Amino acid sequence: MLTAVAVAVGVTGFTVGQADAKRQQVAKVRQLKVVAQTVQGTTTKGAKVILYRSGQRAVGHGKANARGHFRIKLRRALKTGTFQLKVTKKGYRARVANLRYRAPKPVKPAQPNKPAPVKPVVPAPVAPEPAPTTPLVLPVPAQPVTPPVTTESGLRQQIKALTKDLADAENSLQRATQNRTFLTAELTDAQEDLQRARTTVATATPGSEAYVNAQSSLEWLVPAVQERQEKVTQNQRRLVQLQHYRTALRQSLAQLNQRLTEWLLNH
Repeated sequence: MLTAVAVAVGVTGFTVGQADAKRQQVAKVRQLKVVAQTVQGTTTKGAKVILYRSGQRAVGHGKANARGHFRIKLRRALKTGTFQLKVTKKGYRARVANLRYRAPKPVKPAQPNKPAPVKPVVPAPVAPEPAPTTPLVLPVPAQPVTPPVTTESGLRQQIKALTKDLADAENSLQRATQNRTFLTAELTDAQEDLQRARTTVATATPGSEAYVNAQSSLEWLVPAVQERQEKVTQNQRRLVQLQHYRTALRQSLAQLNQRLTEWLLNH
């Protein structure tokens, strides 16, 4: 059963490609849920999952990760109706599940009680609030730190604090690097799907099923590629910031260690 908050949905499934019974079939779609404008669930890892409206009109697609989890982001919320979820993977027999989805009814806002008339109160004058400041995304120092501390204990405390900051920066940089690999793979998949859809539109007979499906796919593939490209760009900017931050921390730490060495030689 496809589940969602206050939503009843039915699921039935069937397979395609029955003639090739020797190939293994992709796993059944399980843990299927609709949350806001997202359809998610589990199936065979690496499988491609496409959601169609009745009439074979594609509305979104996703890809199962290494644990078999997939997520399909939709441009707008699903309406009540029948949908198909097609799961494919190279070397496997495909599977199609029919979904009967019922959208939740909108909740009517409660009527506010009519407030009783009250005597107006003149507020006391208050000091103006300070202008808000925009927090920095990354505390990247413009210049290496040159602490005025000249005691051994003070220098060691600052070295300890900067060493922790450097370790945190290394961990953040590692996560951003891993995220770049994932985002780049997602972008490549979307670009390949977009190229195939454009090729089909250019070569298929206008009005044919393949032509109609490809035209429908273009409607959401173009913005999907743009969105993923922006995510790759943002992640690259963060990588550059983290690299600069790490360099500044290393320089500051080297200065502190040099100060400590000089202090020990002179005392």
